Amino acid sequence: MPLSVGQEVWIRCTVQPGPFSDELLVTVEAIGGSVAGFVSADELNEGASGERRVRGRVVKIEDRIVEVWINGSFFTTNGLAYVPQEMALAA
Repeated sequence: MPLSVGQEVWIRCTVQPGPFSDELLVTVEAIGGSVAGFVSADELNEGASGERRVRGRVVKIEDRIVEVWINGSFFTTNGLAYVPQEMALAA
């Protein structure tokens, strides 16, 4: 199914404990390097095969690259990440 701007997606990520029980450290392997920061536990889910995912919203689509916005507090970005389209799974 093709993605569209404004659509909610789930992005594969790694998850580690955060400073609070309801806030976790996520890392997304984005194009150009990792994007890491803290997100609410409500922004995460687990795929059928056990991989962790963080909720995002599609901002822009170009070729096979999707710009997504992830709600949280990130170290080097305001929550924007550029990921390969196959990493952004439709909700």
